Amino acid sequence: MSSDDPIPAPNDEPAQAASVWDQKPIVPDDPSPQLRTVLHFIQGLQNHDYSFVATTLSEDFLMCILPQSLGVPCRPREEWLEKCRRSSLVWPKTFRLDILDINESPGKVWVHGIGTARAKTGKSYENEMLMMFKLSNGTESPDGLPKVLELKEFMDSLYISNWAAEVGKTLNQIK
Repeated sequence: MSSDDPIPAPNDEPAQAASVWDQKPIVPDDPSPQLRTVLHFIQGLQNHDYSFVATTLSEDFLMCILPQSLGVPCRPREEWLEKCRRSSLVWPKTFRLDILDINESPGKVWVHGIGTARAKTGKSYENEMLMMFKLSNGTESPDGLPKVLELKEFMDSLYISNWAAEVGKTLNQIK
């Protein structure tokens, strides 16, 4: 156990999240290039593979948490990726996004889903969210796939505020 992991890992390894590609009928058999980028992004988050997530992002990517009343500042690409890498509230690879709906138009993909994970305190995380992606057209990319320019994530603010406060308090008491 490292100092970053105050609670021992569960004896049983958390189940790997199902592939986002298998969420039928929500995810089409032949997704558009921009939807493929978004699905790669989500799969990278589920796999806790931020190097892979980075390949889906434009150099000027910006991540914003909504509603703005939460007071969370928007973060540029490298700052957001580093924050993800350092996050210590949930066990790696326990995050899963169950996609409920996808809405797509040129340059935009909106994903409505339920994010689940397990905190290092053992507390379950289940938060409804809307992820609003703004994408490039792919002409700047060697593989021709669009890159994520911006992600606005709208979440259940009351739930996330209470959950983070409870988990953070428990972790601080253990340290």
